Amino acid sequence: MVYKERAKEWYKRALQEKDDFVKFLLLFISLEVSAKLTFNKLREIKQDELIKNKFYDKMDPKYLVELKRKLDEKPLQNMDSNGDLRWDGRLNSVNDFDGVIEFSIRARNNLFHGDKGLDEERDLFIVKAGTRILQPLVEAVIL
Repeated sequence: MVYKERAKEWYKRALQEKDDFVKFLLLFISLEVSAKLTFNKLREIKQDELIKNKFYDKMDPKYLVELKRKLDEKPLQNMDSNGDLRWDGRLNSVNDFDGVIEFSIRARNNLFHGDKGLDEERDLFIVKAGTRILQPLVEAVIL
């Protein structure tokens, strides 16, 4: 029960945040904490049909179309050349829940490992897109 309350606290704090980078981080923390309630690893969320359905009920499909288009033009790279290569940085479709989760994780990893900057347009886009995905994803998991 403690994890659920902590996840909600991080989520509520994220909703108050104006800085996109900080909001992204707070939402990701909320997702990580809430995932501990049910899953051993965050990626296991991909297998949960209820969470997937709730996410798509809350997510703006037009935004996913735009995100897919931008990732088709320039995939989200794993900035660590020795890092995880299980995802090619694109969404296969707007219903690619696996890709949505991988996008969020890769954006987080690139940010946490210092490969994203506050002053680069592409990095700002990735963080804003991550925030737009993470908010309904967190809501699907904890609310």
